[in-house]
Amino acid sequence: MLIFLMMTMIISSILMNFIHPLMYILMLVIYTTMGLIIMYMMTSSSMYLYMIFISIIGGMMIMFLYFTSMINNYPSKIKMNELMMISYLMIISLVVLMVNIFYTSSSNVTLYLNNNFFSSSMFIYKIYMYPLSLITVITIMNLLYCLILTIKVSSSKYSPLRKINYEKI
Repeated sequence: MLIFLMMTMIISSILMNFIHPLMYILMLVIYTTMGLIIMYMMTSSSMYLYMIFISIIGGMMIMFLYFTSMINNYPSKIKMNELMMISYLMIISLVVLMVNIFYTSSSNVTLYLNNNFFSSSMFIYKIYMYPLSLITVITIMNLLYCLILTIKVSSSKYSPLRKINYEKI
């Protein structure tokens, strides 16, 4: 889990140098995916995580369509070397994820079978108790991060996102 937190911080620090709004949206999607993977490793149920992922990706698709229609002529200053570095970093993080899931899946089975917390029926109030309270904190931090990046993308200091031409009648 520490590896994913480090990967998230590295990806965020690399992508923070770009000012293009689509890079912010890409960073939000990567950050959300990494957070959901961390939450999946902490729990045995993934239905809640699927719902979060689908709702956030749906919102990101709407934002992507909005920003591509508004800033289609906005130049992106991404060099090929930086693009290759980002893609290599994503591939490395996926490989680390697969290795981590493969090696920890066999050891986690005995932990989940012996744990009475997960064997009992799951109620909604249990997400606020100790073992699952970390998921709630990660979700809150993810929503705060999405809010800050959305405000940062949509508030421009120099010019509006879209030039509005008023016609005189």
